Amino acid sequence: MTSLEPVTSMEHVERLRQYGVPFRSYLDAGRHLVRLALPGVLVHVPLAALSLLALTVAAGGSAAVVNQRFQLIGTSDAPILIWTVVLAAVALAGEIVVFPATVIIAAGHLVDRHVAPIEALRATVRRLRPCSSCSWWARWRSGRPRPRGPAC
Repeated sequence: MTSLEPVTSMEHVERLRQYGVPFRSYLDAGRHLVRLALPGVLVHVPLAALSLLALTVAAGGSAAVVNQRFQLIGTSDAPILIWTVVLAAVALAGEIVVFPATVIIAAGHLVDRHVAPIEALRATVRRLRPCSSCSWWARWRSGRPRPRGPAC
């Protein structure tokens, strides 16, 4: 085969497999996966611990281990429903912080710059915090209407 002849896609894939390209790419992706998962671990593990503590308060002493399984016995639905809604809102807020931080770390990989997970989380939180002149709370508190023009 000369270099001018067209190569089918299967021949190309077989050539890549021969040199071990897919396996090396999986190893490279796995090497970066730990650092990309760190923002999620740093946010969601404390949230999970706090949610378990909140569950014990919401259960009100009616939790028991039955047949080696956690069971809620005799609880009303209102505290558990409130606990579930609050937990879902907190998990959503955590994802709003974790996802952009993961993107910042991945973008750092693309430009060959090391971005620490803590710094990515801090940058995300700083970016989510609105400036006082544009926030809806400041406008509501002052009684002024929404300003026209570009946002901050």
